[in-house]
Amino acid sequence: MSVSSELSKLGSGVGRIYLTDSSGTLTGLEFFNDKIGREAAEKAMVVSATLSSNISATSSVTITSAGGTITNLSYNGVSVFNTASPITGGTTTELATALALAINANVSTPSYTAISAGSDVIIYLDPDNGSSLNGTVAAFATTGTAAMTATNLDGGAYPTELVDAQIGYRVYINNSLTAPSASLVGATDITTGVLRKAASSPYSVKDVQISSGALSIDRDGAFTIVSVQTEGATASDDLTSINAGIFNDGDVVVLRGKESGKVTTVKEGGNIELANNADFLTATKDYAIILQYSTSDNKWYEISRSPGNNLSVASLRSASIAAPVQGVQATTLTTGGGSVTVQPGVDKGHIVLTGTGTLTGSWSYNLGGTPIDGDTFIVDYKGTFTPSGNNVTIFGVSLTDSQIAGEKVTVKATYILSSTSWSVVTVRDTAGVDLVDTTDLATKETGLGNPAANGYILSSTTGGVRSWVPSATDIAYDSDYTTTGNSAGVVTTLRSVSLPGNTLSSDGSCIVFKFTGQFGSNAGAKTFKVVFAGTDVLQNLNSTSPNGSDFTGEVVVVRSGSTVAKVSGSLQINGLPNEVNFSQVTSLNFTTTSYNLDITGTGAVSSDVNIYTTIATKIIF
Repeated sequence: MSVSSELSKLGSGVGRIYLTDSSGTLTGLEFFNDKIGREAAEKAMVVSATLSSNISATSSVTITSAGGTITNLSYNGVSVFNTASPITGGTTTELATALALAINANVSTPSYTAISAGSDVIIYLDPDNGSSLNGTVAAFATTGTAAMTATNLDGGAYPTELVDAQIGYRVYINNSLTAPSASLVGATDITTGVLRKAASSPYSVKDVQISSGALSIDRDGAFTIVSVQTEGATASDDLTSINAGIFNDGDVVVLRGKESGKVTTVKEGGNIELANNADFLTATKDYAIILQYSTSDNKWYEISRSPGNNLSVASLRSASIAAPVQGVQATTLTTGGGSVTVQPGVDKGHIVLTGTGTLTGSWSYNLGGTPIDGDTFIVDYKGTFTPSGNNVTIFGVSLTDSQIAGEKVTVKATYILSSTSWSVVTVRDTAGVDLVDTTDLATKETGLGNPAANGYILSSTTGGVRSWVPSATDIAYDSDYTTTGNSAGVVTTLRSVSLPGNTLSSDGSCIVFKFTGQFGSNAGAKTFKVVFAGTDVLQNLNSTSPNGSDFTGEVVVVRSGSTVAKVSGSLQINGLPNEVNFSQVTSLNFTTTSYNLDITGTGAVSSDVNIYTTIATKIIF
């Protein structure tokens, strides 16, 4: 009979109620199973509540005669005092006092303490041992006329035991018209249903084995802790139901695995409801799940687990979070074509399509399943197929022949709940793709035409007006880096840069002319000049006989009008005074006439003036 079925018949007027001690031995307390008998049994059970801490087992020793020694006293083979020093005393009281002192001075495992009163000694086992040594027989030895008696250890208790081992009762019921007296035959232990546990009472861990996917648990109170064993101690088992028994609405059960190597999987399917329908697997003792009972539908609902539920696509989607299946689905398309329907929460949210060859059939990727707001699919098409009259359609977007042939494209679909529709956009991957369309350019730039000469660039003269202007980059440079030297006694042009007409097309535009060189190693007179449009604009006037000195310099020609140039120049000679000159050159025609920038040199001997490098840069304003 089950506790729940028999408990419902308590006090029904049929059968008998029996009270036993904590071990199930009849005590002689027996009542008819009526209202009066129920009240009497429940009053007796008031003292049966479990303990809040361990109770020590005790033994009583009485010294009955003196005139000798006590050489040993032991329980379960462990002496309670140091037998190397026998206990002596002239009277029974002296022997009892000496025995208690010796017990308290001794260290043993387990340990004992004692107190004496006259000829009697009460010995206490370490309370940590609870009821483990209850019933242990005392063994002792004496010499001479000394004599003693000792009772067995008894009365020890653990707080996790169902009832107090010293004074507690267990309750049995036999709900039969022929229930016998003084016999438990046919009776059912209903202690778990009537025991009143104090709030300070500790929880007991109940070992329960699964049977056909279900557990039958004795209620320990509003909070019951269960150590689950797989059926037959197999390596794995499933738990889908918990028999309600005598549990009340709101009662809580904590489930842990009994052995980490024998895994129980708690699953939905019977009367267990799990958060997000996520299975729970037992493991080590730090794995536990808490279930709460509901009488309205006879179900156990998960309220917590440790460790908590791992984040998963299923758990997030159950909370209406549009989480895609993680990862990338890489698919190589075949030439024969086909149709694929992707579903949110089932298929990966990022799909990459590759493949090559000549299509003999069309491909179609479609959207299906049950989407939630924000669900997104991204398809990267990287195929290189020859269409041959066939199509590739992604989420309703038909790719062009050039895209099918290799122009990479991405199609993105996002579900919008408010319109219950998918928003589909296409993004073209332009990396490595020539975007120039000469036909389009010709229709859009008919008014501008081509530049009049090489080296022009597109600019704007006023806001919104485009025009071709000369390039603002270098227009002339001397690529001959071979040293050029003068001839002896002759004015020699060492370098020359030509400025074509309209080179300086606007006021403020300029030419920057830079150079480097070296004077010959002698004390003779040497002349270095920079000439613009036939006018000397820089000369070594202060240092007329430089001897082996390096030099560097620059000349800047700035257009200040269509006929006027302002020219500044500087010459730095190693170890000698610098030369600086400013001049204004007039009567020019920058629009149509070409002008030269020349470097000349004169010396007493050949190569008295040498040029190494020159460069001219144009800047347009």
